[in-house]
Amino acid sequence: MSAAEGTGGLTPSSASPVLKTEITVQLATNYPETMVVDDFTVMLYSYNDTTYERELYVMRADDSTKTLVVKFPGAESGLYYMQVISTQHGYLDSDTLILEVHGTVTSVSPLTGSVYGGTLVTITGENFGTYATDNPVKIGSEYCYVLTTEATQITCRTDMLPSQNAQDELIIVFLRTSEEAATPNNEDMLFTYIQPTTIVDSLSVAFDETTFSHKLTVTGTGIDETLYIVIDGYTQIMDSQNDNEAIFSLSNLSGVSTTDIQFFTSMGYPGGAEITHSLDVAPAIMAIDPVGISGSHGGSRISVTGSGFGVDTVGLNLLAGN
Repeated sequence: MSAAEGTGGLTPSSASPVLKTEITVQLATNYPETMVVDDFTVMLYSYNDTTYERELYVMRADDSTKTLVVKFPGAESGLYYMQVISTQHGYLDSDTLILEVHGTVTSVSPLTGSVYGGTLVTITGENFGTYATDNPVKIGSEYCYVLTTEATQITCRTDMLPSQNAQDELIIVFLRTSEEAATPNNEDMLFTYIQPTTIVDSLSVAFDETTFSHKLTVTGTGIDETLYIVIDGYTQIMDSQNDNEAIFSLSNLSGVSTTDIQFFTSMGYPGGAEITHSLDVAPAIMAIDPVGISGSHGGSRISVTGSGFGVDTVGLNLLAGN
């Protein structure tokens, strides 16, 4: 068999056990024949199971680069090799076509979080999926809800846990639901729930005439610069903070009242986050256009500029004095 009839490797050289993956097979760059899909068969064999044999679908052949693209449908974790068969040359030298099938977690950060949940966790590794449902994550018996996922990184947020104890829990990343992702040296990765150092006691809102905006004051203990608040789906801007108080500028409220309030710190939910907090905002008028008291009997369009109305508020009435 001549060198022109050999192969040069796989890209990528590893794949997930449960996700379909397109793999490029490099033939020798001086392969002598014009490459067409129908001329090739690609077989997959397992190093660990001598009975395992599977034909892979050859999707494309590119004669300009001397490559084949095959569809790997998934298989149990382990080591596999591919055999390329040409109708014109028979079995090609495929010693370099080694495929590692695995999903692996290499690190988790942070490894501690609030007993109330809400911790944003970043998981790095290999061969994760690109859909949130591809790799469910559990910490102990509770799910860590996947926010983003790509081949080498998953971010998830721990669920609200009002009755969680301060303790260690096992972190498991599932490859879909069929298999657990491997860890370095197959050692358990533990996440520790701890009591948060920040506690939120109360909220109050008032109109600030200096900035012509509504300010939210949060009181409590252990308040630090990592505290942030999401109201009606929007992150509010922190103006200042000390150990017992933080002040935020309110923006993008949906209405003049809300209970859609979420607190987070770098540890997750602070103490008090599990309480249903509410806000009632008294709108403030800063300007009316046009200025004056006259208007058409048929109706006049008036623009009112102010703070605290809420972008989805309906049914507001502007009453004119006598």
